[in-house]
Amino acid sequence: TWWTQLGTARSSASVPLAGERLADLRQQCRELMLTNQYAINGIENRISYLVGPGHSYRATVRRGADASKSLASEVQQVIDRFLEENQWHDRQQEIVRRLDRDGEVFLRFFTTIDGATRVRFVEPDDVATPVKQATNPAASFGILTQAGDVETVLGYYVGDTLVPAVDIQHRRANVDRNVKRGLPLYAPVRANLRRAEK
Repeated sequence: TWWTQLGTARSSASVPLAGERLADLRQQCRELMLTNQYAINGIENRISYLVGPGHSYRATVRRGADASKSLASEVQQVIDRFLEENQWHDRQQEIVRRLDRDGEVFLRFFTTIDGATRVRFVEPDDVATPVKQATNPAASFGILTQAGDVETVLGYYVGDTLVPAVDIQHRRANVDRNVKRGLPLYAPVRANLRRAEK
């Protein structure tokens, strides 16, 4: 009985902010990103460092693998199409900006009729627990998890619609693994950035 149930252990550092407080904090950091020259410069430098001219992806055949170079060429065409249709280089930059600004990024994947994959952003404010699930702790913060295990995500409530976890990639920042939502990069230094600009 002394074992902690999977995914339920919490330290004071990993307790998430309540929804309204998190939304307010996110809004403050968004304002900094629009108006504070130091905040803007910091994020632009991070984008330049992390993404730079963009990442390269190349399909190759492993040594000793039983595959032809023509198969690798076909795979490369699929990769190149994905990168072009989703404007991946620009999207990579935006992912870093959103992750730092909002503390999290939601990428939703759609499959087209011809089998292509489209990537679209979901706004963090649009991921929220519907009223009918308000008393369900497994559905807190708009993220439905397995009961007693916050690391096993079953789906995301986008509006009132439950989107399966397989269709969304959720990147969180500045929180422990067992916290459902991320925190903006500038959350702890908001006052310092304002003071520096003054």
